[in-house]
Amino acid sequence: MRDQAAVLSGALANAGADVSTAWGPDSNGEAPDLEELARQIGQSVREHRAEAVLLHYSVFAFSRRGLPLGVPGLAARLRKLGVPLLVFAHELACPWADRGWRGATQAITQRAALLPLLSVAARVFVTTPERMEWLTARRWLLWCPATFVPIASNIAPHPSSEGVRPVRGRIGLFSFSDKALVPDLLVGAVADAARSTGCAQLVLIGGPGPDSPAAERWRAAASAVGCSLTFTGTATEAEVSRQLAACEVVVLPDPGGPSPRKSSLAAALAHGRPVLALDGPNTWQEFIDSAAVEVADASRNALAAALDQLLRDADRREALGARAKSFYESRLAVEAAAQVVLKDIINVGGDCRARCCTPP
Repeated sequence: MRDQAAVLSGALANAGADVSTAWGPDSNGEAPDLEELARQIGQSVREHRAEAVLLHYSVFAFSRRGLPLGVPGLAARLRKLGVPLLVFAHELACPWADRGWRGATQAITQRAALLPLLSVAARVFVTTPERMEWLTARRWLLWCPATFVPIASNIAPHPSSEGVRPVRGRIGLFSFSDKALVPDLLVGAVADAARSTGCAQLVLIGGPGPDSPAAERWRAAASAVGCSLTFTGTATEAEVSRQLAACEVVVLPDPGGPSPRKSSLAAALAHGRPVLALDGPNTWQEFIDSAAVEVADASRNALAAALDQLLRDADRREALGARAKSFYESRLAVEAAAQVVLKDIINVGGDCRARCCTPP
């Protein structure tokens, strides 16, 4: 969320907005100090004579153990500032699930916290069409207009990656710590593709690195099926950009499907890489309509067959990569998001002096 806030703030400034950013204090795992955050926002509004506040909100960042008890107080403080509040909602509330009393308590309190927050907001930005539908279906909750803004890449193509040639058979996965990903399915498919093509290896790019619990999870799954697996380790943005550019294919093994809120997916598209994802309930239809992302059924056989076809067909990879980059630039680039956000800031706040604030 902080990365997205920083990227968007830079794009707003480049678009002509006078942007100042207030970062919330680090909570170090404790309850976030929302009173201090409100104080910092108020001080910045007064010092810079800001005409609007853009608050980046993710419910767990504003919570202690998933309970956002301080959010109503924060909303009350922000109301007193006397300037329009716009909320960029990265995560509104956790879904209802069979997680016992703790999960039910989180779901209830997180939804309750949205009432005072959205009641003082002039606009809320959401990152998927499903969340637009979720808000629209809850008339008790939608106190302000909503706008859909896809997440942009926080890893821009670096000049040093322009001359990088893809490595034969290199299948990349960027941001591998997400617990929603299915290692067994992917490593099995890569192992099958290696046997059919003679050359396929999985590379896990970036953090959290090869010594993390997430890495052990992937390493164990790969070892069980004989999948060739390597880690790049944590690296600079320039190095991550080069690692992405070196992939023949980038994969997204998320059963939920390719979503417009995945910055790792956006990064692959920004680099013009052919992307293969699992189809799922959250698959963004625009990815399918534009053919910017190829999808396969969430089975080992289907994924292996799709990998096999891409690895064997250079023309297909090149065409898919070209569509990916074109779609990113027209639909997902942070410059496009900034124009949407800036337009709404101007509509509700007057001139172009915007305050971007992020939580701890």
